[in-house]
Amino acid sequence: MLTPNNMFYPLSLVIFFSVYPIMVIGVHNIEEMILTDIFFPLFLSLVSYVATFFLIDKILKNRNKSALITAVLIIFFFYYGHIFYEYISGKHLFEITIGRHRFFLPVWTIFFSLIIFYLYRSQKDFTNLVKFFSSLSIFLVVTSLATFFLNSEETNSQFQKKFDTKTSSYSSTKVEKLRYPDIYYIILDGYASKDTLFDIYKFDNSYFYKSLMEKGFYIAEDAKANHSFTYLSLSSSLNMAYMNWLADHKKPANFKDIGNYIGNNLVAKKLKQLGYKYINFDSSYNPSRKSSIADKTITCNNINELDRTILKTTLISPFLLYGDIREGLLCQFEKLSDVDPSSPKFVFNHIIAPHPPFVFKSNGDAASINRGLNPWADKDAYIEQLKFINSKLIESVDSIISKSPGSIVIVQSDHGPASSGTEEMLNPSDTLIKERMGILSAFYFGNKEITSKLYKSISPVNSFRLIFSEIFNEKIDLLDDKSYFTPIDGKAPKIFDDVTHILR
Repeated sequence: MLTPNNMFYPLSLVIFFSVYPIMVIGVHNIEEMILTDIFFPLFLSLVSYVATFFLIDKILKNRNKSALITAVLIIFFFYYGHIFYEYISGKHLFEITIGRHRFFLPVWTIFFSLIIFYLYRSQKDFTNLVKFFSSLSIFLVVTSLATFFLNSEETNSQFQKKFDTKTSSYSSTKVEKLRYPDIYYIILDGYASKDTLFDIYKFDNSYFYKSLMEKGFYIAEDAKANHSFTYLSLSSSLNMAYMNWLADHKKPANFKDIGNYIGNNLVAKKLKQLGYKYINFDSSYNPSRKSSIADKTITCNNINELDRTILKTTLISPFLLYGDIREGLLCQFEKLSDVDPSSPKFVFNHIIAPHPPFVFKSNGDAASINRGLNPWADKDAYIEQLKFINSKLIESVDSIISKSPGSIVIVQSDHGPASSGTEEMLNPSDTLIKERMGILSAFYFGNKEITSKLYKSISPVNSFRLIFSEIFNEKIDLLDDKSYFTPIDGKAPKIFDDVTHILR
């Protein structure tokens, strides 16, 4: 019969060891993830390794050995990706690239097999070792839990209050309700401007632009992003305001604070007041996955961003071919024109492409995944994926316009790529700034008179200002088109460098 004396330390070692790798990733990503996403991987890891422990114990009849072997299996599974991507990936020995899964995985497997073999054959008691690692694992998990809950508070109300004061004057005007047009806001994440593609990628995207213009699109060829990464950019465009006010706030805004402005955006709120149905696509990217104000959410992805981050650190990483990303992106395009038959509706679809990972060749075939330190660096793979995205977008736009020619369709990128620097964009050169801030921006209006109000340098912050002004007779002026560059350097986006002059 099991007793507390001979079971507590072995079992607690397994329990706390099995949840700690998940907790570490959760703590590291607390400001970006949705809190409930962590529950299933925690539960799955806990149940799997407790079951493994009891199975091994049934065979060995030695709880200390069983606990240690299970702990080794946990490290073997959960820490493969950490070691490989931090220390091994891309390393060279003379002319040979040894930093590959095909070389490292066998070494990793043999190393841990030898440890397990030693534990199995050893005649030692291991009681003190089990007690030590059990106590250590409890301490690590408790510390992680404290950090986790201290940082997982709800969005800071001070940020929301201050932001609301900036937009409170934009109240909906009571006008005679005509047949309002459906509005589609399609974000192609990381899509470069025509000039960027030509100058840096040596690719002429004129055919795609011509295809859009033949369908009645207006291309703002000189458009620039208002902010340099997704959280800030989409918060800005969907709330019709710049986000540089965050730099003046005493408490630095974290990603969760900023992401809340995407899910609960002002544009959707105002349109809902006018009778619109708000339809949000689950992009699998945390800030645009869910919205508490959406009337309907279209889900195309089985794996969320946190799950994918966890899997990349595990032994599954060498076999993770990103098939779910491919299927999710295809689903987002396919469902775009059939989201809901009711009108009027506002459809927001954030498509994480041509942004890495590069999972498509130009013909739609699966691409080899580049997992380098800067995923943007593979320019050829970027262009291949961009070509395929071009074809899928044209198909979706054709379908939308044929079914509802009076719709408004806005196709924009939140920012450009970043092949000219690091992924975090620290110490950016002028070349990187130009690459990152140049964007695609295309508008389709059934009403040609509104198209005449557009201009080549209109930026995303003014897209919906123009719509509310011209379609709904709102008194909302256009803002000066500016661009602010903020590196992706962690928890506190406090730097908002006005780089407008560099982009002219």
